[in-house]
Amino acid sequence: LSQVLRLHTEAFDLMQRTPYLARKMGSPLLDKVTSAVTSSRSLGFGPPDPAVREAKFVAYVGHDTNIFNLAGMLDTTWLQPGYQRNQTPPAGALMFEVREGADKKLRVYSSYVAQSMEQMRNATPLTLDVPPVKTPLRLPGCSTSAPGFPCTLEEFAVAARNVLDRDCLE
Repeated sequence: LSQVLRLHTEAFDLMQRTPYLARKMGSPLLDKVTSAVTSSRSLGFGPPDPAVREAKFVAYVGHDTNIFNLAGMLDTTWLQPGYQRNQTPPAGALMFEVREGADKKLRVYSSYVAQSMEQMRNATPLTLDVPPVKTPLRLPGCSTSAPGFPCTLEEFAVAARNVLDRDCLE
């Protein structure tokens, strides 16, 4: 199974992560994600939907193609135990968390989250005590070397803005 999945991952790497293709296909979604992540501040992404602005949790549901597009745009990669590099198992997700630090600065923590191969094989219910595998992502445009590779909210907004294709947003 791992060898077959490698073909899937390599094909998607070529078709969905290639920078030009990722920007063309991923810009509308990254714009929405960044608007939601930065909704507490006015950082040039326009006013988010009022429901998003007040939400504590926002989910955009898509496909592995969408994950590859955003990962390609943000130039990030992951490796989870038992999987190939950048593999997207069923129900995997890119996650962006906004946390306030002791210094009162808002930081964005990016990660890839998916059930392990063993959890999937055993149909293990995922809970707080038995969570899926969470791999922190380093975003070259803004991540620091602190645990979890956080970006300040402002740096995250700049990194996202720098890779958006404005022609795909109108």
